[in-house]
Amino acid sequence: MKLVKQSHLFFREGNSDKEYIIELLKHTEELFSVNFKYGRRGAVLKEGTKTEKPITLAAAELIFNKLETEKRKKGYLSESELLSTLPNLDSLSPDLQKHPILQRLDGAIKGTSVFKTYWKTSRVIWKAGGLKMMEAEPFVSQLVFKGDKMQQYAALWTLVRLKSINSITIFKRVVENPKSTLHSRRVAKEGLLQMLEGDELTSLQQEFVSKLPIVLQENLHDAFALKELLESQSSHADIFASSLENLYYLSFHQTYIRELIIPHLKKVGISKKNFKEFRYLFKIAELRSDFEVYAILAHKFERADGFGNTSKVFSNKTKAYFLQRVIRQIYEFGKENPENFIQLSISILLSYDKQNRDLSPSNKLFLEQWFWRIKLEDLPPFADAILLNLILHGGGTRLIRYYRFWMIAEARSSKKIENRAFQMQRKQQQTKETFIGSIFKSILKIFGNSNQEPTIVHDSTNSIPQNSLKSTNKGREELYPQHWDKFPHAYLALLLRSEVDLIHGFALERLLDHPEYKTIINQLSVSDLVGLVSSEIEPTINWATDLISERLQVKLEKTLVIGLLNANSSKGQELGKQFFQQYLADFLIDSDSLLSVIYANHFEIRHWIKGLLQEHTLHKDVLNSLIDLAVLWLANQTDNSADCNMLLNQGNKTLQDLAVEQLMLLSDDQLNALQLSPVVAVKLFALKIIILKNQLPNASVLAELICSDVKGNRKLGEGILNSLLNKPVFLVEMVNELYPKLFVKEHFEGQHLVVQGLLSNSLRPYLSKINIAHSLRLIHGNYIPAQEIGWILLTEQIDKDRLLVKQVVHLASHNDLRVRQWSWSWFDKKVSLAKVEIEETIKLLQSKWDDTRQFTIDFLRKNFVEEDWSPEVLIGIVDSVKPDVEAFGRELITNFYEEGNGLMYLSFLCQHPSLNVQLLVSNFIEKYAANNIEKLRDLDYYFRSVLMRVNKGRNTKNRVFHFLHQEAMRSQEAACVVSNILSDVSATMAIEDKAKCIQIMRDLEKLYPSLLLPMTTIEFETR
Repeated sequence: MKLVKQSHLFFREGNSDKEYIIELLKHTEELFSVNFKYGRRGAVLKEGTKTEKPITLAAAELIFNKLETEKRKKGYLSESELLSTLPNLDSLSPDLQKHPILQRLDGAIKGTSVFKTYWKTSRVIWKAGGLKMMEAEPFVSQLVFKGDKMQQYAALWTLVRLKSINSITIFKRVVENPKSTLHSRRVAKEGLLQMLEGDELTSLQQEFVSKLPIVLQENLHDAFALKELLESQSSHADIFASSLENLYYLSFHQTYIRELIIPHLKKVGISKKNFKEFRYLFKIAELRSDFEVYAILAHKFERADGFGNTSKVFSNKTKAYFLQRVIRQIYEFGKENPENFIQLSISILLSYDKQNRDLSPSNKLFLEQWFWRIKLEDLPPFADAILLNLILHGGGTRLIRYYRFWMIAEARSSKKIENRAFQMQRKQQQTKETFIGSIFKSILKIFGNSNQEPTIVHDSTNSIPQNSLKSTNKGREELYPQHWDKFPHAYLALLLRSEVDLIHGFALERLLDHPEYKTIINQLSVSDLVGLVSSEIEPTINWATDLISERLQVKLEKTLVIGLLNANSSKGQELGKQFFQQYLADFLIDSDSLLSVIYANHFEIRHWIKGLLQEHTLHKDVLNSLIDLAVLWLANQTDNSADCNMLLNQGNKTLQDLAVEQLMLLSDDQLNALQLSPVVAVKLFALKIIILKNQLPNASVLAELICSDVKGNRKLGEGILNSLLNKPVFLVEMVNELYPKLFVKEHFEGQHLVVQGLLSNSLRPYLSKINIAHSLRLIHGNYIPAQEIGWILLTEQIDKDRLLVKQVVHLASHNDLRVRQWSWSWFDKKVSLAKVEIEETIKLLQSKWDDTRQFTIDFLRKNFVEEDWSPEVLIGIVDSVKPDVEAFGRELITNFYEEGNGLMYLSFLCQHPSLNVQLLVSNFIEKYAANNIEKLRDLDYYFRSVLMRVNKGRNTKNRVFHFLHQEAMRSQEAACVVSNILSDVSATMAIEDKAKCIQIMRDLEKLYPSLLLPMTTIEFETR
């Protein structure tokens, strides 16, 4: 054999160091084989083969390549791949911070170290990821599968942070390995999500989609429907958190999902059931540098209430871990990345609201129990908002961090604040810690060292001297004031979005003092100014009002005035009114501005502008332009909510009052566009214009308006309909549009009653246009209003002569007694037709209603004679499962019995389970089954059924015993059939019946000695 090709692969993970050799061997010119060797590196390798016998070269190469691919998927690499990925340390940047990290990583791979101090490898890897050291990628890649689980997690986290495309294979291996921890798989999936493309990315996204509830999967690409579903699910925090995890995965590429889940993420509270999901979201948000989500979750962890509560979500130690992690991140960004520091700080500050001003219940309890000398007046607002105060006051000395609180430094220094735990510790210095002491020790570990003067908590590895925070910014309390000044637009972001007066005070004061203040305010957009004046914080509103007044006094900005009128603050609206009236002449010739203010957001503004415009006459050209713009704008509206419809209805009324002549000139195309709008108020507006033009509206549009879930719209729709009662052709169209709505579920409670009222009153004369099939469908409808309209059609509109027998039979089983009685009356008048279609008529006997069956029995007795009945029909009646119908069938057979039909009755009824029918059949066996061995065999089931009944059917049994005895005595063949029947049934019989069996079998034994019978005759001894 000759070696053609060899693949030498190696695998290293933890203590595992294996090799795998694949060889392609040549036997002859046409035959080849594939062998392999494997084992621990340096040891004697085990050998095997993948080919039991030599095969062709093509087949052998296929096996060789497949085996090599499988091993590479499991992490095997060639020796050159293992070594060539490590760069030469001397060629890398001699950065004093990064170079030692690379040296430690290199030493971890090679098992050597040039440092006297020991750093855990996972800590080194994590530091490389935190610094985003791209030079560390090849080193970290080789450490993924070495060491413990924490090292693997840190390596994966770092590779994702470095956005290492070369690590895709590693991520896939971790995800596919069932032994990987859940945490590692989650990080690896995040890496794949960020780096995969094409079909592989689609497949991974589909995996996340498949884990969502079905209803979310179906509406995932419909932003409006998804928003409603998330609102309905957010009340179930545990279920919603599970969905949030997968939705957050998907939001990396589908950003609209992120925008939808953030408001609900703020609402959902942390519980024991969903804590793990929130913890994971927190870590992934940190990995993505998604500061908004990261800050929302950090705020949740900070505010989580649980001290002294056995049902708390997580321990104080866990809470401290999250806070310290966020604080460390703040300081790291402040030291190395000013832009990220500002983004994270803004996100954290915006996560607070007015409700955080007072202490949480758990912190109040903590204060009362342990720090009883501290008074509430010693604490500033938001005293237990650790992160907020760190950012706003962590660079100053006015406030200091004291355990769970920030307090005024002067109050701290002027009082010898001690707590009861300190006193207890001093008394027990020579004894072991008490239970309370151990609890307090745990608390102190979380929030500081009790033996030192409390200061801002810094991470030991990233502490920053206080003097470096203050630098040259005298009087500045915030962390890193130089970073805030570098990004002054951060102040505007806080003013626009924050709800907290403390934050507004900080941002406004710093903005006013900033050297580029004038430049910044001159660059403010209209939306910025409107947002500022819409604030709930009074100083911000006043400042914004002054800015806007100065700006508008210099030059008219129409969009700004319109924005003020739409502002959410009364001061902004009043200012908008003031400048609108000041520049009224300019606005009265601007149709765009008029359209915006006619359809303003607030009712008060719409009412004010209506009165103002009625006092002035608009130019004809302005009105024409206004109407054209309004029609185009209305046709593009899609929001059909109640609030939007109210806004549009009021604006439409103003528009109609201003320009009724121009509206009358609208073309059919324009009106059709409005009628086809999904918004009810737009449809209504179109219908009003059509009525004004003395034209007929679209019936489907009017029907939709009448069935609107808004009561006012329904009234308007009904009013339009009432104005068209002299248009019969249109009313027929309305009937055809309205009655189908009775077939489907209501869109609002009472919709069916509204439709029923119209159809049974103003539209009643036109119901005749509904065809018979739909009339009957209404009668049998699922809803009572539909049945009521069906009853009107049945009694007033439907031609009775056009109804089929089977249709009336169906009506006879209706739940409404009126309908059943009507059907009985119809049959009384259609006796001849009922006889012709007798097979349909007797289906009345299958009705679930006793009264219909009784009517049918009386009707048939009265009107049908012997000539009307056939044996098949009579058998069908007897075959009913209803006792009254079966009895009627037996009565008919008895009354109309003919000799020639007896054999048919016997053949078809012999298997009926009813006792009474079995008794009827016994009347026919003597005549039609006697001396007939074939018929005797055919009746086997009948005989067994009768004889196996316990204490029932005595007369039938006697007849059967007599018949069997008689037939068995005729011939040995018949005796054999009978003996088989008696042998089987005798074991289950009562004593009386068993005696008869024995008597028959004894007679058969005497007559046919060779016949096998299940009994032995014992002669009694004669004495």
